[in-house]
Amino acid sequence: MPCPSAIARPSLFRRLAPCVCWLCAAAVLLVASPRAAVAQTTVPQFVQPPAGIYVDANGVLRVREVEPGKQNAHPKPAPKAGDKPVTVGPDGLTYVSLPKLFAEVQLDVAAGKPIPEQLHYLGGLTELRYILVDPEQKDLLIAGPAEDWAPDGLFAFGKRTGRPVMQLDDLVVALRQGGMPFGCTIDPSPNSLKASEEVAHKYARSSRKERLAALKDALGPQTIKVFGTPDDTRTAFAMLAADYHLKRMSLGADKSPVQGVGVAVDDSRAAAFRVWFEPKYEPLLVSADGNTFQLRGQRLQLKAGAFSFDPRGATPAAERYAKNFTDKIPQLAQSISLFAELQNIADLNVLAALVRTDRLDQKAGWDTSWVRRKEGGYPLPALPAPKLAETVVNATSGSIVGGGVNMQLNGVIAPDSREVDRDGETMGAVTQRAKQLRKGDGAAAVMGPAIQSK
Repeated sequence: MPCPSAIARPSLFRRLAPCVCWLCAAAVLLVASPRAAVAQTTVPQFVQPPAGIYVDANGVLRVREVEPGKQNAHPKPAPKAGDKPVTVGPDGLTYVSLPKLFAEVQLDVAAGKPIPEQLHYLGGLTELRYILVDPEQKDLLIAGPAEDWAPDGLFAFGKRTGRPVMQLDDLVVALRQGGMPFGCTIDPSPNSLKASEEVAHKYARSSRKERLAALKDALGPQTIKVFGTPDDTRTAFAMLAADYHLKRMSLGADKSPVQGVGVAVDDSRAAAFRVWFEPKYEPLLVSADGNTFQLRGQRLQLKAGAFSFDPRGATPAAERYAKNFTDKIPQLAQSISLFAELQNIADLNVLAALVRTDRLDQKAGWDTSWVRRKEGGYPLPALPAPKLAETVVNATSGSIVGGGVNMQLNGVIAPDSREVDRDGETMGAVTQRAKQLRKGDGAAAVMGPAIQSK
């Protein structure tokens, strides 16, 4: 992320011949036993993530280069004989009762038992589509498409589509935050501008390779900042990972798997700008009684601007990139699991925001105190929280590219962002299906007739 002084003086980088484009970004993809013992903190082992990112022994995020074309899509795990079938309702959706889910989780935690994967992965949900309150039955349900899953370190992927499934830890983080704003940034050191000037002067007659290496060494690592959410959670790791992959794509370091996205830099001139993720939903569809909600839209969009989270002053190339990227979000999320992870996190935080503003927990008679309690409540595993990120240097026009994630969800659930389901057909059908499943599955936390996913 460029500092204001760097933005005001892009001419400095024109003196680098050829110029360089440096990017501050990082991600963490670590392997931790999903539920070895929830009361314990398991030291993660490193994995080879899609973009080849890892954390070194000093807690610095670094890039491990991988073969071109292998960094974008996560391989889809194949079903194995004996896999447990996913639970799906008659409408193709899985319904999860949050009060019942957390009641079972609380009992497992109290008994020192591992949490079953069915609960940890929220029944295999790959998207949150409906939220239903049943005041009579004292229940609050979420519903969406689901798949059988294959755990892969901190992540788990659907065996049919390869899309990541939602996770209990992210749901707990969201409920504790109440849907309030959160995000991340990665900032250069205060002396970055001075260091760049010294490199430009000292290595003016050196080779491009030498100049790039000298600039990378002189700039040093950048500072990671996570706001509005704990920096040692899976939510923070997934968010940083998505942000990192975005930056590499914006520079062209990683090729987009979807045609028509392009890159964010303009080789004809040096410029400083930022690109970042924000939520993007269509108006919430709400039942007339305010007890059922449908989440709609592509969940994410890309913004560009000259300064952090300020959509003004972006270069024409950055604006085009942000528009192209936003238009292609549905396709990109099908190919890049990190972006789908961020969509899932956005969904869970919309749910948490509605619980807070519309008091859905009170409507359902659900006591969330144990879930929200950090001490003596649900034991979130504490993961390493990196504070520094390795600078990535790429030979381009001399542009400085920054970015981040800015999850502001209050606007998504605001009164003027809601649409009443006036004919009641959509919400009525979902409510009836939930009641039918409850009769068949009784007190199950995850409801629906079991069918094997194809």
